[in-house]
Amino acid sequence: MGKIYLTRHGETELNIADRYQGFVDSPLTPRGVKQAEALGSALKDKHIDRVYTSDLSRAIITSEIIMKNRKYEHISRYDLREHNWGEWDGMIHKDVWDLFGAKDNAEFKKGNHYPKEGEDAKEFGDRIIPCFQKIADENKDNDILIVTHYCDVACIINYLKGLDYYEGYVKAGHIKQASLTLIDNTEDGLKLLMENDVSHLMEVGVDNN
Repeated sequence: MGKIYLTRHGETELNIADRYQGFVDSPLTPRGVKQAEALGSALKDKHIDRVYTSDLSRAIITSEIIMKNRKYEHISRYDLREHNWGEWDGMIHKDVWDLFGAKDNAEFKKGNHYPKEGEDAKEFGDRIIPCFQKIADENKDNDILIVTHYCDVACIINYLKGLDYYEGYVKAGHIKQASLTLIDNTEDGLKLLMENDVSHLMEVGVDNN
């Protein structure tokens, strides 16, 4: 039996600017570095055989901070990238909501809006879930860390709960930066043990909204 430690990258410059990131990259903030360090401390006594990340630098750098001074195999996967927001990438969230007459994010999500040049929810889910399941299937006897993105983590959580993962990131609530989700990976299937835990961040005062 293996374990899967699943997390979102640390806070980035585009996060604090309240802009869509998607396939656009952005450096970690000093707070984002501290978040990754806090998760690294929480996992320092956990055996980890492999680390999977998206190929975006915010995920890769977060993983390197978490695994500092440890030996491990790193595998980056394009399919673990954040939702592709197309022409919205880099735009302020509220400016996109205004395009559709939505007063806030909750109202915007109810409208089921997606960018013309990016992915809709089904396209996103059909990219993420097969990639995640393949990683899990290849690591039944390994303990692994997956460092990915907001929508990815939410989608995976809902998939494990048997919910509609196409709309997973809408239903899962807010996935915090450098939060920890823990999954048992057994021959009988995947079992969600803990989701979106931030106790390690609260201990050092770098929890996020």
